[in-house]
Amino acid sequence: MLERPRKAVWVGGLMAFVWQLAVLPWLNLFSMSQGWWSYAESSYRVIGTPVSLYLGWAFCWSFLLVLWQESIWWKTKFKSFGYVLVFLICLIVDMLVMPELSPVVTLSYRWYLGEFLCVGLALLPAQILAYAVTYKTFLVYRAIIIALAFIILILAVLPHAISNSALDEALQVMCKRSWLVKSLTLIALFLFAVPGISALQEFITRGKGTPIPYDAPQKLVKQGVYAYCANPMQLSMFLVLISLGFFFSNWVYFALAVTSIVYSVGFARWSEGLDMQKRFGKSWRVYSKSVPSWRFRFEPAIIYPEAELYLAKQCGVCSEFRNWFEKQGVQRLKLRNAEDYAGASLKRITYSCNGEECSGVRAVAEAFQHINILYAWLGWVMKLPLVSHLLQLTIDLSGGDERVLRRTGR
Repeated sequence: MLERPRKAVWVGGLMAFVWQLAVLPWLNLFSMSQGWWSYAESSYRVIGTPVSLYLGWAFCWSFLLVLWQESIWWKTKFKSFGYVLVFLICLIVDMLVMPELSPVVTLSYRWYLGEFLCVGLALLPAQILAYAVTYKTFLVYRAIIIALAFIILILAVLPHAISNSALDEALQVMCKRSWLVKSLTLIALFLFAVPGISALQEFITRGKGTPIPYDAPQKLVKQGVYAYCANPMQLSMFLVLISLGFFFSNWVYFALAVTSIVYSVGFARWSEGLDMQKRFGKSWRVYSKSVPSWRFRFEPAIIYPEAELYLAKQCGVCSEFRNWFEKQGVQRLKLRNAEDYAGASLKRITYSCNGEECSGVRAVAEAFQHINILYAWLGWVMKLPLVSHLLQLTIDLSGGDERVLRRTGR
């Protein structure tokens, strides 16, 4: 710390710390359930883990680790080797220290299984995340891990930590709820989470950044879900927290929902507004006036970049699809003949916007976002990684696979 590490190092350490806070309690809970170790009685625990050990463990495997690595290796060309060496040293030290923690920690003869589990799912991912954030690499990995860490922390750790409620109580509530209530809650959670997940996809693919301010997107993202709402991630989190609050009848979820909105409307909006104004100028001012912050537009904002959808005239299904699209009054989307495409011959329905192209199910999903919020929501669901692959596979197996297209004039 006396060497005054770069800001990037601090941010990398902070993200590693958030990951530890999110996953350590659950890994400890699983290890205790398997009888690998147990803790002495403590006045305050977070999901079974004494709070002092929880915070100390998280700090050592994040900030302490990152500061040590950077103070030794960042000025040399052996950064990767340094990270591997520090990881191995931490593993060895942990293996030596854990047996000496008795009676605070009581180990069984198979405790090393829990050690390897924690190292593999807590230490190693956090170390890679810190490196990725510090050196702006592994974009998809760091964006997903950062989002996952905050989701687990806010939805699954903080409610238990604040109310000091036992996990058994939550399980009892789940058992008492009827099958219908549980099913409706799951459907609501999925639908409310979809805009936030889609926003993360837009950040990665089009913005080339992550949700945290230091590692924000390099480009102004105004397509997809951002053509309907300026804060889809925060709004998704708010709706999910409210749903969980009703399901578990727990005031903490409602408090977290209100806190998240107050923070976003207050400090985050002020800080983000200054940063966005500085980085994007007029484009940001036009966008912020066109797209509401805390509600969804029914139709996409007119700032949506103009796009093209290529459908083959030779295909009967594609022609019907084109007619259907024309009746929906799509906005900022031109329907083109695939036979007239300037590039290589197309084999599937293709969507093109700002030099980016996608085909098949993803193309249809992107085109749906040019109609209205109802079809856009369906498109966001279709764009989800696993969902899009399964849909495309189903269509291909049903006879809708790639086709060779005869070009116009050839």
